[in-house]
Amino acid sequence: MQYPVQQRLCKLSTFLFALCTNMLSPLILSIGGDFHASLQDTGALFLVFYAGNFVACIFCGKLLSVFGKPRALRASMFAMAALTGLMAAAPHFLAICAILFLLGFIVLVIQVASVSICSALSADGAASSVAGVQAFSALGACGGLLWSGAVLTLGLSWRMSYLLFAVLTFAASILFVRVVFPALPQEPAGGARELLAILRQRRFHPTFLCLALYAGAETAICSWLVTYLTRDLGFSSLAGSAVPGLIWTGLFIGRLACARLARTVPVRRILMVLIPVGAACVLALPHLRGAGIWIAAAVLGLFLSGCWPFLASGLVDDPAYDSGTTLSLAYLFSFFANAVAPYIIGAVADHTSLPVAITVDGLIFSLLFVVFLLFWGRKKAAG
Repeated sequence: MQYPVQQRLCKLSTFLFALCTNMLSPLILSIGGDFHASLQDTGALFLVFYAGNFVACIFCGKLLSVFGKPRALRASMFAMAALTGLMAAAPHFLAICAILFLLGFIVLVIQVASVSICSALSADGAASSVAGVQAFSALGACGGLLWSGAVLTLGLSWRMSYLLFAVLTFAASILFVRVVFPALPQEPAGGARELLAILRQRRFHPTFLCLALYAGAETAICSWLVTYLTRDLGFSSLAGSAVPGLIWTGLFIGRLACARLARTVPVRRILMVLIPVGAACVLALPHLRGAGIWIAAAVLGLFLSGCWPFLASGLVDDPAYDSGTTLSLAYLFSFFANAVAPYIIGAVADHTSLPVAITVDGLIFSLLFVVFLLFWGRKKAAG
């Protein structure tokens, strides 16, 4: 199976999911200011959004099994359009929190359904299809930052950012109604028994650990790099923000390249190169200046690009369980690490310095490589 139109729609939904997720960060202070919220209360907006992600990880597999992946994807796209429209009209801060929780739930369903459908339709294998879909997630992350930044630069309200996005998403949702998706294999999946059964499978444990280490380290470097560049190295706010933007651009280009590479080269062999080079770039960052920072950021994005998709593809490939359920757990471990790792790196920076904290983040990438090597060695020996 190939179905190129359907696969393009899944990539479009992934782009919009990532755009919606990342457009919040530049708008956070404007939203808090409109409702006279403290910085602590404003920070809770991230918490409720990611709480929606967490809850969705638990129930997503079941929803996709009961309603079918294409139908769940269509409904979730319309729901994302409706919720972002409601954000633009929200009358008070608690309403914003409630909408963001639901939005966090919906965008996770979109992401899992999109990746799962593309993997089922692609004839190139799970590794190639997951990397191809995730490339548009990286592009959407850049788009979300630019989208909100452009709205604020034009002097428009943060509400206009969500209203315009709602219109765009509604128009995209119409395409999902007009395109017919083929029948996909449906298995009873996603309930508590299935989730627990997967968690008990020891063969999955190294993969979950690798995904958590990668996701946490990636989020931490992207979260703290701007602060390091502006506070310690004297970068302007624009230049400091452009460096992580370069990382995301590298992730987009790299994932497209990895999607093609995985068709002919074994995934483990690719990861044997990607992970250590990525770790070396992070470890080098505190010792670089000027153009070296920009070069390291570009290389870092390119070499981190295939890590999460290729690691997750091992779960998608497993024939014993539905891909929607295994992907939900992959995101669950990743989101947990996304929440914990930046806090740990921030605590290290508080007690030492940001260069030391970035070095610790590089050591997390190094630990990922060690875990991967041990897992790969055992699997090779078993084969």
